[in-house]
Amino acid sequence: MGTRDGYPFGTFCWVDLATGDAGAAKRFYGELLGWSAPDGERYAHAVLEGRDVAGVYAVDGVEPHWTSYVAVDDADAVAAKVPELGGTVLEPPFDAGDEGRRAVVADPVGARFALWQAATHPGAGLVNDVGAWCSNQLVAPDVEPAVPFYRELLGWEVEPEGDSYWSVRNAGGDNGGMLASPGPPGWLVYFHVADTDVAAASAESLGASVLLAPETIGLGRIAVLADPQGAAFGVFAGATDP
Repeated sequence: MGTRDGYPFGTFCWVDLATGDAGAAKRFYGELLGWSAPDGERYAHAVLEGRDVAGVYAVDGVEPHWTSYVAVDDADAVAAKVPELGGTVLEPPFDAGDEGRRAVVADPVGARFALWQAATHPGAGLVNDVGAWCSNQLVAPDVEPAVPFYRELLGWEVEPEGDSYWSVRNAGGDNGGMLASPGPPGWLVYFHVADTDVAAASAESLGASVLLAPETIGLGRIAVLADPQGAAFGVFAGATDP
Protein backbone atom coordinates (compact mmCIF):
# COMPACT_ATOMS: atom_id res chain seq x y z
CA MET A 1 0.00 0.00 0.00
CA GLY A 2 1.13 3.56 -0.72
CA THR A 3 0.78 4.80 2.85
CA ARG A 4 2.42 8.08 3.83
CA ASP A 5 2.95 9.82 7.18
CA GLY A 6 4.99 12.75 5.86
CA TYR A 7 6.51 14.26 2.73
CA PRO A 8 9.97 15.63 1.87
CA PHE A 9 10.35 19.29 0.92
CA GLY A 10 9.20 19.89 -2.66
CA THR A 11 7.01 16.79 -2.95
CA PHE A 12 3.34 16.95 -3.85
CA CYS A 13 1.53 16.04 -0.64
CA TRP A 14 -2.19 16.80 -0.93
CA VAL A 15 -5.00 17.64 -3.34
CA ASP A 16 -8.33 19.27 -2.70
CA LEU A 17 -11.44 20.20 -4.63
CA ALA A 18 -13.18 23.58 -4.47
CA THR A 19 -16.71 23.23 -5.82
CA GLY A 20 -20.10 24.86 -5.64
CA ASP A 21 -21.85 21.67 -4.51
CA ALA A 22 -19.69 19.72 -2.08
CA GLY A 23 -22.45 17.20 -1.35
CA ALA A 24 -22.79 16.25 -5.02
CA ALA A 25 -19.00 16.06 -5.38
CA LYS A 26 -18.71 13.74 -2.39
CA ARG A 27 -21.34 11.45 -3.88
CA PHE A 28 -19.69 11.44 -7.31
CA TYR A 29 -16.15 10.67 -6.12
CA GLY A 30 -17.50 8.26 -3.55
CA GLU A 31 -19.23 6.25 -6.27
CA LEU A 32 -16.31 6.51 -8.69
CA LEU A 33 -13.33 6.01 -6.37
CA GLY A 34 -14.77 4.48 -3.20
CA TRP A 35 -14.25 7.47 -0.93
CA SER A 36 -16.25 8.32 2.15
CA ALA A 37 -16.51 11.91 3.36
CA PRO A 38 -18.47 13.42 6.27
CA ASP A 39 -21.46 15.62 5.61
CA GLY A 40 -21.99 18.97 7.28
CA GLU A 41 -18.33 20.05 7.31
CA ARG A 42 -17.21 23.05 5.30
CA TYR A 43 -13.90 21.34 4.59
CA ALA A 44 -14.16 17.54 4.54
CA HIS A 45 -11.32 15.04 4.38
CA ALA A 46 -12.29 12.19 2.05
CA VAL A 47 -11.16 8.82 3.39
CA LEU A 48 -10.22 5.54 1.71
CA GLU A 49 -9.15 2.45 3.65
CA GLY A 50 -9.11 4.52 6.84
CA ARG A 51 -6.69 7.16 5.53
CA ASP A 52 -7.14 10.70 4.19
CA VAL A 53 -6.91 10.88 0.40
CA ALA A 54 -8.22 14.34 -0.59
CA GLY A 55 -10.10 17.40 0.57
CA VAL A 56 -13.51 18.62 -0.63
CA TYR A 57 -15.03 21.99 0.24
CA ALA A 58 -17.80 24.28 -0.92
CA VAL A 59 -17.04 27.73 -2.26
CA ASP A 60 -19.23 30.13 -4.23
CA GLY A 61 -18.26 32.28 -7.16
CA VAL A 62 -15.30 30.30 -8.52
CA GLU A 63 -15.03 27.70 -11.25
CA PRO A 64 -14.78 24.24 -9.63
CA HIS A 65 -11.17 23.08 -9.60
CA TRP A 66 -8.64 20.75 -8.01
CA THR A 67 -5.59 22.25 -6.27
CA SER A 68 -2.27 20.44 -5.89
CA TYR A 69 -0.24 21.07 -2.71
CA VAL A 70 3.55 20.93 -2.36
CA ALA A 71 5.23 20.26 0.99
CA VAL A 72 7.53 23.04 2.26
CA ASP A 73 9.28 23.72 5.54
CA ASP A 74 8.40 27.43 5.68
CA ALA A 75 5.47 28.64 3.60
CA ASP A 76 6.29 32.31 4.20
CA ALA A 77 9.90 31.99 3.09
CA VAL A 78 9.08 29.97 -0.02
CA ALA A 79 6.18 32.25 -0.98
CA ALA A 80 8.50 35.27 -0.69
CA LYS A 81 10.76 33.74 -3.36
CA VAL A 82 7.92 33.20 -5.85
CA PRO A 83 7.82 36.77 -7.30
CA GLU A 84 11.62 36.85 -7.50
CA LEU A 85 11.46 33.82 -9.81
CA GLY A 86 8.71 35.15 -12.06
CA GLY A 87 5.66 33.72 -10.30
CA THR A 88 2.75 35.35 -8.49
CA VAL A 89 1.43 35.03 -4.93
CA LEU A 90 -2.35 34.64 -5.27
CA GLU A 91 -3.13 34.04 -1.59
CA PRO A 92 -0.51 35.04 1.01
CA PRO A 93 0.39 32.47 3.67
CA PHE A 94 -2.25 31.88 6.33
CA ASP A 95 -2.94 29.33 9.04
CA ALA A 96 -5.46 26.64 8.11
CA GLY A 97 -6.58 25.97 11.67
CA ASP A 98 -4.16 23.69 13.45
CA GLU A 99 -3.53 21.58 10.34
CA GLY A 100 -0.83 23.73 8.75
CA ARG A 101 0.01 26.93 6.91
CA ARG A 102 -0.95 27.44 3.27
CA ALA A 103 -0.18 29.84 0.45
CA VAL A 104 -1.53 29.75 -3.11
CA VAL A 105 0.82 30.81 -5.88
CA ALA A 106 1.12 30.69 -9.67
CA ASP A 107 4.19 29.80 -11.71
CA PRO A 108 5.47 31.92 -14.64
CA VAL A 109 3.09 30.23 -17.11
CA GLY A 110 0.08 30.90 -14.87
CA ALA A 111 -0.49 27.46 -13.33
CA ARG A 112 -1.67 27.75 -9.72
CA PHE A 113 -0.70 25.45 -6.86
CA ALA A 114 -0.48 25.58 -3.08
CA LEU A 115 2.46 25.55 -0.69
CA TRP A 116 1.80 23.50 2.44
CA GLN A 117 3.71 23.79 5.72
CA ALA A 118 2.34 20.88 7.71
CA ALA A 119 1.44 20.97 11.39
CA THR A 120 -1.10 18.32 12.42
CA HIS A 121 -1.96 17.37 8.83
CA PRO A 122 1.03 16.19 6.76
CA GLY A 123 -1.04 15.44 3.65
CA ALA A 124 -2.55 12.37 2.06
CA GLY A 125 -2.17 9.22 4.12
CA LEU A 126 -2.72 6.96 1.12
CA VAL A 127 -1.44 7.53 -2.42
CA ASN A 128 -0.92 5.54 -5.64
CA ASP A 129 -3.36 2.76 -4.65
CA VAL A 130 -6.59 2.22 -6.60
CA GLY A 131 -8.97 5.03 -5.66
CA ALA A 132 -6.22 7.33 -4.39
CA TRP A 133 -4.46 10.31 -5.93
CA CYS A 134 -1.37 9.19 -7.88
CA SER A 135 0.14 12.00 -9.97
CA ASN A 136 0.15 15.70 -10.90
CA GLN A 137 0.82 17.02 -14.39
CA LEU A 138 1.43 20.59 -15.46
CA VAL A 139 -0.37 21.21 -18.73
CA ALA A 140 0.28 24.46 -20.65
CA PRO A 141 0.95 25.55 -24.23
CA ASP A 142 4.55 26.32 -23.27
CA VAL A 143 5.90 24.81 -20.06
CA GLU A 144 9.56 25.68 -20.57
CA PRO A 145 9.42 29.04 -18.68
CA ALA A 146 8.22 27.07 -15.64
CA VAL A 147 11.16 24.65 -15.60
CA PRO A 148 13.79 26.96 -13.99
CA PHE A 149 11.12 28.30 -11.62
CA TYR A 150 10.45 24.89 -10.09
CA ARG A 151 14.10 23.88 -10.10
CA GLU A 152 15.05 26.97 -8.12
CA LEU A 153 11.99 27.25 -5.87
CA LEU A 154 11.53 23.59 -4.94
CA GLY A 155 14.70 21.81 -6.03
CA TRP A 156 12.96 19.63 -8.60
CA GLU A 157 14.82 17.53 -11.13
CA VAL A 158 13.07 18.32 -14.42
CA GLU A 159 14.23 16.48 -17.53
CA PRO A 160 12.86 16.46 -21.10
CA GLU A 161 11.47 13.21 -22.45
CA GLY A 162 10.74 13.86 -26.12
CA ASP A 163 9.56 17.11 -27.66
CA SER A 164 6.58 17.91 -25.44
CA TYR A 165 6.98 16.14 -22.08
CA TRP A 166 9.22 16.71 -19.06
CA SER A 167 9.54 14.29 -16.14
CA VAL A 168 9.68 15.66 -12.60
CA ARG A 169 11.49 13.99 -9.73
CA ASN A 170 12.05 15.14 -6.17
CA ALA A 171 13.90 13.56 -3.24
CA GLY A 172 14.62 10.48 -5.32
CA GLY A 173 11.01 9.78 -6.30
CA ASP A 174 8.58 10.47 -9.11
CA ASN A 175 6.85 13.84 -8.63
CA GLY A 176 4.69 14.15 -11.73
CA GLY A 177 5.40 15.68 -15.11
CA MET A 178 4.92 18.61 -17.46
CA LEU A 179 3.16 18.44 -20.83
CA ALA A 180 3.16 21.08 -23.55
CA SER A 181 -0.43 21.06 -24.78
CA PRO A 182 -3.07 23.63 -25.84
CA GLY A 183 -5.46 24.97 -23.25
CA PRO A 184 -5.35 27.02 -20.07
CA PRO A 185 -2.31 26.36 -17.85
CA GLY A 186 -2.90 24.23 -14.79
CA TRP A 187 -1.83 21.31 -12.63
CA LEU A 188 -3.99 18.30 -13.49
CA VAL A 189 -4.64 15.79 -10.69
CA TYR A 190 -4.69 12.07 -11.53
CA PHE A 191 -6.32 9.25 -9.55
CA HIS A 192 -5.29 5.62 -9.81
CA VAL A 193 -7.92 3.19 -11.10
CA ALA A 194 -7.96 -0.51 -11.89
CA ASP A 195 -9.22 0.00 -15.47
CA THR A 196 -9.22 3.36 -17.23
CA ASP A 197 -11.93 2.48 -19.74
CA VAL A 198 -14.26 1.17 -17.04
CA ALA A 199 -13.59 4.22 -14.85
CA ALA A 200 -14.27 6.65 -17.70
CA ALA A 201 -17.53 4.90 -18.59
CA SER A 202 -18.57 4.85 -14.95
CA ALA A 203 -17.77 8.55 -14.56
CA GLU A 204 -19.92 9.35 -17.61
CA SER A 205 -22.81 7.37 -16.18
CA LEU A 206 -22.50 9.49 -13.02
CA GLY A 207 -22.72 12.76 -14.95
CA ALA A 208 -19.07 13.48 -15.84
CA SER A 209 -17.78 14.57 -19.24
CA VAL A 210 -14.87 12.98 -21.11
CA LEU A 211 -12.28 15.59 -22.07
CA LEU A 212 -9.70 13.08 -23.31
CA ALA A 213 -10.87 9.58 -24.23
CA PRO A 214 -8.88 6.68 -22.78
CA GLU A 215 -5.52 6.25 -24.44
CA THR A 216 -2.35 4.27 -23.79
CA ILE A 217 0.85 6.05 -22.78
CA GLY A 218 4.24 4.63 -21.83
CA LEU A 219 3.42 3.59 -18.28
CA GLY A 220 -0.25 2.70 -18.62
CA ARG A 221 -3.58 4.09 -19.77
CA ILE A 222 -5.09 7.50 -19.02
CA ALA A 223 -8.25 9.51 -19.52
CA VAL A 224 -9.13 13.10 -18.60
CA LEU A 225 -12.59 13.89 -17.30
CA ALA A 226 -14.64 16.75 -15.89
CA ASP A 227 -16.81 15.95 -12.89
CA PRO A 228 -20.51 16.93 -12.92
CA GLN A 229 -19.66 20.40 -11.55
CA GLY A 230 -16.94 20.90 -14.19
CA ALA A 231 -13.67 20.26 -12.30
CA ALA A 232 -11.11 18.53 -14.51
CA PHE A 233 -9.18 15.48 -13.32
CA GLY A 234 -7.41 12.47 -14.77
CA VAL A 235 -7.57 8.72 -14.16
CA PHE A 236 -4.65 6.37 -14.66
CA ALA A 237 -4.25 2.60 -14.70
CA GLY A 238 -0.70 1.29 -14.71
CA ALA A 239 2.49 1.14 -12.70
CA THR A 240 2.88 3.53 -9.76
CA ASP A 241 5.45 4.05 -7.02
CA PRO A 242 4.80 1.94 -3.88
